[in-house]
Amino acid sequence: MILYDQVPLSNQKEIEVKIDEMSGAQYNSETGEIKWTLTLAPGETMTKRLAFKVKYPKDKQIMGL
Repeated sequence: MILYDQVPLSNQKEIEVKIDEMSGAQYNSETGEIKWTLTLAPGETMTKRLAFKVKYPKDKQIMGL
């Protein structure tokens, strides 16, 4: 199974996105795509964690987070 997620990207240098954790996923820095390739047995469960921080100036407004 392939599991996808995405982190936000910024084209403004004063807005910074930092990935804190992505549980061994592959990260595409051009698209922000996070990809896990998983193998699960029937009935098996697995947890993956994705954590990131967005830093931005107080006078800016961030949409979509």
